[in-house]
Amino acid sequence: MTNRFVILLTGLLLGLNAFANDILLPTFTTIASDLNTPIESVQALIPIFLIAAGCGQLYSGPASDRYGRRPLLVAGLSLFIVGTAICAIAQSIFGLQVGRVVQGLGAAFGVVVARATLRDTQSGPALARSMALAMSIFSFGPIAAPLVGVGLLYIGGWRATFGGVLIVALALLLLTLWGHRETHQNRNPHALEPSRMLAAVLRVLKHPQSRRYLAVACLQQALIIIMISNSPRLFKSAFGIEGFWFAFLFALTALGIMIGQFTNHRIIAWLGTVKAARAAGVLLLIDCLAMALLFRMGWLTAPVFIAAITIFNMGFLVVLANAASLVLDPHPEIAGVTASLFGFATQISGSVIALMTLEWIQGQMLNWTLLMAALSAAVVTLLFTPMRRAANDLI
Repeated sequence: MTNRFVILLTGLLLGLNAFANDILLPTFTTIASDLNTPIESVQALIPIFLIAAGCGQLYSGPASDRYGRRPLLVAGLSLFIVGTAICAIAQSIFGLQVGRVVQGLGAAFGVVVARATLRDTQSGPALARSMALAMSIFSFGPIAAPLVGVGLLYIGGWRATFGGVLIVALALLLLTLWGHRETHQNRNPHALEPSRMLAAVLRVLKHPQSRRYLAVACLQQALIIIMISNSPRLFKSAFGIEGFWFAFLFALTALGIMIGQFTNHRIIAWLGTVKAARAAGVLLLIDCLAMALLFRMGWLTAPVFIAAITIFNMGFLVVLANAASLVLDPHPEIAGVTASLFGFATQISGSVIALMTLEWIQGQMLNWTLLMAALSAAVVTLLFTPMRRAANDLI
């Protein structure tokens, strides 16, 4: 299994989660009407999926250290496919939420195994650059998903969007069966023992670099989820944009992800992983503050908002991808547990913050921009606060 294939598979596995969420964005209003449920309940389908994925990672990481990466990846993709089928036939919002939970649990295996496999084969700055390339591949998910979603919505209704996700997941399962080779040879038979799991988690949390950048990633993940789950409502309430044009414009802003990650891959070699994350963090803060100020002054038109979201997309994954590398790098012996902790902490905290703020935001642009600016300021504060550094830390 070549390094290129590992990067490709990692990017596709991470991109599956984004695809499964972003493909739903154009369907929010239709689902709410068809199932006779409040729009907030439909918006909650995004964080519900991510909470389930976060919880599933508590088991999938240690299990991959115990049984290997490949079996867990195949099992996870299979479970994801079952969850997608449940969503496609759901007759109520509760049934749809159950399907999303099963989807999320299956997705947890892919996310953890993707990051752990990359750590099995890379380390140091090479790990950070490979993670950046994987995130570049990941960016195709947010670009394609809204357009595919609106197309399937017009062709076969909102259930057809889950059919599209099902086809993509099946293709990814076949690719895994064909090309993935086991990368974790030193199995740990005690990896699933609670005492060993706790010891491994404490080892990660006691490491200054891992602890710091895990906190950064948690806040950054909240920013991403709040942006995604509120986007359809914000476009509609502020600019009257929905349906095809929302999907097209949202996909257009996702080009920023690709630009940001290709740039990140190059500037890591120039600035280093930490400084690249800091630069991106400052960019995000300026961008969010500018959106709040422009809206307050009445100058946040649709083109300006789209440009601002594109800039946001250029920076957010630079911070998140580099934070992931900085958390994972010091712990090659427990890469599975470390990837689990990273996924669990970031997705649970980010999703809970997003759920707690849905009612407060209520599609109001000013509330959304102020919250985004506050979280961005917290990220920048963590990135620039001095930290005790070990000799082998990745910088």
